[in-house]
Amino acid sequence: MPMPEHIGVYINAASKHIRRHLDSIFYEYEHLTGTQACVLGEISHADQEGRPYYQKNIEHHFGMRRSSANSLISSMEQNGYLTRDPVKEDARLKRLVLTEKGQKTSNNIKQRLDDFEASLSALYTTEEQAELLTLLKRLIDQVPDPKCTSCSNSTHQERM
Repeated sequence: MPMPEHIGVYINAASKHIRRHLDSIFYEYEHLTGTQACVLGEISHADQEGRPYYQKNIEHHFGMRRSSANSLISSMEQNGYLTRDPVKEDARLKRLVLTEKGQKTSNNIKQRLDDFEASLSALYTTEEQAELLTLLKRLIDQVPDPKCTSCSNSTHQERM
């Protein structure tokens, strides 16, 4: 009797496959993972729009736990890609700011990230893309991470 196919297994496999592919794309940058490359892109984009970017933004956008986001930021800070600058209005808040190295790296990787996203989009019609996004957002909303203190159903919709 054939084993039933499980949705969770495929979603997990797709997530790992994409993460490994992104890691391989950005391997040439010392100590830079695919996730870190995406974070650089997000901070750069926020900066271009004149918006501050904080650890909470990473937690919400990438669905990370506070400790994971902090570890990621610390690694990027140690490798010279960004700094945490205190905010005048609230000393507890630290704005994430790209260093010169971080900005240069972000500029270099933007096209690679765009190309990868285009390759994913090319796999599906416009209608299939819309349906896939709808289904994935629903999945994220209906299966929240019980250990993610900054995550809730509404925050998942906001980051999309």
